[in-house]
Amino acid sequence: MRRTGIKILIFLILIITLVSATVACNKDKVKVSFLIDGQVYYSAETSSGSSLGALPAAPTMNGYRFDGWYLDKDVWTQPFTETTKVIDDISVYAHFLIDTSPNETCRVTFDSRGGSTVGAVTLTKGAALTLPAPPTRTGYDFAGWYYDLTFETQFLSGTAIVRDITLYAKWNTLAAENYFNAENGVLVSLTEAGKGLSEITLPLKLNGSDITAVGNGLFENQENLTSVTIPMGYVSIGDNAFKGCKALEKVNFSNSIASIGVSAFEGCEALLNVQLPTALEKVSQNSFKDCKNLKNVTWTNVTEIGDGAFYNANSLRTVNIPESVVKIGNDAFRNAYAAESLVLREGIRSIGEYAFYNCRKISSVTIPNSVESIGKSAFYNIWAAKSVTVGTSVTEIADNAFREARACENLVINGEVSSIG
Repeated sequence: MRRTGIKILIFLILIITLVSATVACNKDKVKVSFLIDGQVYYSAETSSGSSLGALPAAPTMNGYRFDGWYLDKDVWTQPFTETTKVIDDISVYAHFLIDTSPNETCRVTFDSRGGSTVGAVTLTKGAALTLPAPPTRTGYDFAGWYYDLTFETQFLSGTAIVRDITLYAKWNTLAAENYFNAENGVLVSLTEAGKGLSEITLPLKLNGSDITAVGNGLFENQENLTSVTIPMGYVSIGDNAFKGCKALEKVNFSNSIASIGVSAFEGCEALLNVQLPTALEKVSQNSFKDCKNLKNVTWTNVTEIGDGAFYNANSLRTVNIPESVVKIGNDAFRNAYAAESLVLREGIRSIGEYAFYNCRKISSVTIPNSVESIGKSAFYNIWAAKSVTVGTSVTEIADNAFREARACENLVINGEVSSIG
């Protein structure tokens, strides 16, 4: 019994001795944490007072080269190496330098976002970029180059370039006063800045006053103009307002416009489609003359189509006259060569001279019963028309009204016509 107690006591003494030794050993271990931008890249342990003997693999960062591990962050005067002795738990910090290795270059591309072109720049990696002359854009102020399209961080001249990047131009829209002069609610002239406009929404106010009209000849022969929006509140467009704007492709009319002046869009060769305002009752003389690429016209409440309104609209495919129209003027659709379909509705009373002259592809012509007069040469050279029907109200057909209707196989005159010219 006594011997057994002695054995147990000896065993306990051995256990206590082992635990004490282990604790003592653990207290001698210290930890080294290797940090990059506050994040642990690697950690290692060693005995207190010893060195690590080896360091982790050198980290990499795009555009930079690794300079070593340091004990003093942001000062970088106390390097930590594989031979540095460690007493307590510590953190060491990675230090990087801009990589200026020879033969490595970076390319900076400039996206001017609608402004004038700015050429890309190639420079040695790590070199400072001096920004080129800023781009220009009609109607806008240049507000700097930015790293992305959120326009939160501006790029500053003199910044070192360590990788290929694209910079984006930021623009601020100029106030309407920079483009227009106005009198009594009418836009009467363009400033020098206004003369270079390509796309514009016309202002509703200028210098605090309401604007309701486009003046005569305002944009005449402004060949840079490609798109214009005329907002609700405008009531008229003056004579020759957009005459000769050869690049004008798109016009957005508000339905408040009740008047479009003589030759307002004459010679707008790039114009493809026109949707006329619902308030408009008359398409004035030569309004869309020489709009050679105009393909479609949409209208609702027009009552009169003026002389030469669509003269030389060579690309019109369909001439669809709305029910509201009472009068079609002289030369209204003269030389609409491409038109294959002509729809004339009840309500029309007169068709002017040469109104559809040289509409060579129209397949048939039906004159409504409401039409009372057909002008001289109104349908001269409708070569492809196989049938012509004249309504009951026509009493006289003027000279050459249907001359050169070469394909006509069926001519029907329903009224009591006293003379055919």
